[in-house]
Amino acid sequence: MQCKSSSANVATLNYPTPDQQLCLLVDASNSSVGGALNCLTENGPQPIAFFSRKLSATETKYSTYDRELLAIYLAIKHFRHQLEGYNFIIFTDHRPLTFPFNKISDLCSPCQLRHLDFISQFSTDIRHVSGSDNSVADALSRSNAFNLSTTDLQHLADSQTKDEELKILISSNDLPIKLKSLKMGNALEIFCDVSREKENAMNLLLGIWIKMKINRK
Repeated sequence: MQCKSSSANVATLNYPTPDQQLCLLVDASNSSVGGALNCLTENGPQPIAFFSRKLSATETKYSTYDRELLAIYLAIKHFRHQLEGYNFIIFTDHRPLTFPFNKISDLCSPCQLRHLDFISQFSTDIRHVSGSDNSVADALSRSNAFNLSTTDLQHLADSQTKDEELKILISSNDLPIKLKSLKMGNALEIFCDVSREKENAMNLLLGIWIKMKINRK
């Protein structure tokens, strides 16, 4: 039932009609930028497409203003073929970005001027939206935070070498599983369960040994 409910709540992308107002919601975090292209309907904003990109090492050092400006620039660049010819509204939760086209400051950096010049070719209608109403773009700008870490095989091998219980299991002939040594190079050796005749990297995490360690914590 939970799977059916989750499937029913998955966002359905829409195709806009010429008379519908388009809006672009953008946001930036310390590591990524994101955007959501929506069309305004009688039932409220409906998603058309999403965009997300990880920031480069240099871009992560930008000020908040510059990262948020970059988010608008990159989102428009990504959706430009869908935005050309349309009047659309840009929404950002960074209020200072709602003023740049009212008065271009002489203090703008060359990079800011380039971004503003590109953005102005598509829209100068930038409005503020609260963070709570910009949740989709906010989530897309933080997508990098959900990356899964990989297994440290060297740490696993070292832990197995020091584990006394594993040594007993290896020497025992009365086990419901079959243990085999998997050697990687000259120094790395990991014991894995091959009782199902699958001697591949997917079995590196020794089931019974890992469960014993987790249950103790």
